[in-house]
Amino acid sequence: MDASSNRHSSKEYYSACGDKLDVPWRYPMVTYKGRQVLFCSVDCLKQFQKDPDGFMSGEVIHINSNKRTKVCP
Repeated sequence: MDASSNRHSSKEYYSACGDKLDVPWRYPMVTYKGRQVLFCSVDCLKQFQKDPDGFMSGEVIHINSNKRTKVCP
């Protein structure tokens, strides 16, 4: 295994709502203020699209589990 694949495999990815993502390219993604933002589901992406700034700066109800999550950009 070369150095580039080591770097790639050790990086952790999280969704905007805080879920750890095992395979990030399988999840919905948008660019928000120059950064790639991943979402755990299409439903979370739709919530983000309604109010991107509000979604990224405040509390949201995580659609898949109904838990309240503080979103940190």
